Amino acid sequence: MQLTTYVVVVASTVTHAYWNFLIKRSGGGQVFVGLSKVLEAVVFAPVFVVAMLAGDAFGLLHAWPIILIGALLTLANYLALGRAYEIGDMSIVYPVARGGTLLFLPALGFLAFGERLSALGWIAVGSIVGGIVVLQLPALSRQAVSDLGPSVASASVAYALLAAVAAAGYAVWDKRAVQTLEPFLYFYAYSALVAIASRLPTITSLALQRRCSH
Repeated sequence: MQLTTYVVVVASTVTHAYWNFLIKRSGGGQVFVGLSKVLEAVVFAPVFVVAMLAGDAFGLLHAWPIILIGALLTLANYLALGRAYEIGDMSIVYPVARGGTLLFLPALGFLAFGERLSALGWIAVGSIVGGIVVLQLPALSRQAVSDLGPSVASASVAYALLAAVAAAGYAVWDKRAVQTLEPFLYFYAYSALVAIASRLPTITSLALQRRCSH
C-alpha cells in the first residue's frame, strides 16, 4: 500500500511538472490553462456520468458550496500561476509556487485539522524552503546573495506566492471535501466549474460580437 502511494505521488509530481513546463512554453497566461481544463472535463465526462449513476448524484447536487469553494481556490491558483509565467522564468516561478506551499500548509493544517509538525517536519520544511532560495543563486557567494533581493521582490515571485497560498488552501479544502464526497466526483465537478470559468471571457466576447453583428 505504501509503495502504491509513493508511486502515485511521484507520477503526479512528474506530470504536474510537465504541465507547468507546457504552460511556460505556451507563453503563460490563461489560454493554455483554460483549454487544458476544458479538455480534461471533456475526456473524463464519460467516467463522471458512470460515477454519477453508480454513486450519490443527489448528494453531489446538495454539496455545491463545497465544490464551489474548491473551484474558486483552484481557479485563483491557475490565474496567479499563469500571470507569474507570463512575466517570470520557470526556474524561479515553479519552485516558489510549489515549494512555497509549504510555508502556508502547516498553519492551515493546524487551523483546519489541528495537525502539528514534528521537529523533524519543521527541519524538512526549512530544508525545502532553503533549497528554493539556493536554486536562485548563480553562485555560492555573498555577492550572489545580495543580488538575490531584486529577484525575490519581483512581481513574478509575488504571483507565484499567491499561487502557493491558493494551492495550500485547496490542498486543505480537498482533504476536508473528500471526507464528505466521493473523491472523483468532487474533483471532476470543481474541475468542470474551473473549465467554464476560465473560458467565460472568451464565450462572453464571442456572444457580444455575434450580437453586434446582428
